[in-house]
Amino acid sequence: MQHLIFLVLTILRHINNFHSPPQQGFAEMKQIKHKREPAYSVIITLGGVRATARILDIAPSAVSRWLLPRKKTKAGLIPQEHWSRILEHCKLNKIKLTVSDLTHIR
Repeated sequence: MQHLIFLVLTILRHINNFHSPPQQGFAEMKQIKHKREPAYSVIITLGGVRATARILDIAPSAVSRWLLPRKKTKAGLIPQEHWSRILEHCKLNKIKLTVSDLTHIR
């Protein structure tokens, strides 16, 4: 009986993790120490590091690297190869994001 209860609880735990609320990305972003712009704002807009990685079909670690401090000027920049996919996703999902948001040029 105890094994059955353990099994049920384990399954329920996995189901809850699988169906996480869409706000999960925001809690995830609170842990990030370096908030390099414009990457940080774009990632927040898209729902967090994991959500952005899913949209772009890349590893979450690649998205996280956009936020790391660097000596060169690439810190906070989103690689141009991802811009069209980000903008396409935003258009399909009615998210307000423009090229100027990706470049941080106002």
